[in-house]
Amino acid sequence: NLLAALGRVQLKADRHEEALAAFREALRVNPKRQELERYVEFLDPTAAPFEDEYLVDIEPLIERARDYDNAENDGWIVLLDQILDKVNPDATTSTYVHMAAKILTEAGVKRFDRYFAQSFGGEAFKWKNARVIKPDGSVVEAKTQSGRGGFRFADFPPLEPGDVIDVAYRRDQRQQSFFGD
Repeated sequence: NLLAALGRVQLKADRHEEALAAFREALRVNPKRQELERYVEFLDPTAAPFEDEYLVDIEPLIERARDYDNAENDGWIVLLDQILDKVNPDATTSTYVHMAAKILTEAGVKRFDRYFAQSFGGEAFKWKNARVIKPDGSVVEAKTQSGRGGFRFADFPPLEPGDVIDVAYRRDQRQQSFFGD
């Protein structure tokens, strides 16, 4: 807390380099401080979230699936199923999930009416993306919500075969387990 306070004081005094160093040191000591990550990202645009290095552009995947032969009458085809985990020195984790699926039949329409994100108590959660990409390339944003018991879901507009759903979210553990230091 002292390092974070020092960083805020230095930031108000327009000493950005010193503030950045204090925030980075505070994060090294306690990587659970999500608000400090935001300060670092603001002060140093090159300090992007850990997942930015691994982001996948789904446009080429959509193009490859454009003429998919659905001989098995599948309800959907998964274009991307990416999960990235970062383990901090104190054993807390940050997880980034990115999933994209092309809807092929009415079974896929029913399956992806809503997309439920895994989220557990004591975690910070942020939707990065929840959208439908139509066959003509237009994009419709989904409504993201929190339900009872911390369930988080994306409620998609009415889907049709040919649509692609694209969801991405990040969750950050904020409490150490017994594995921490």
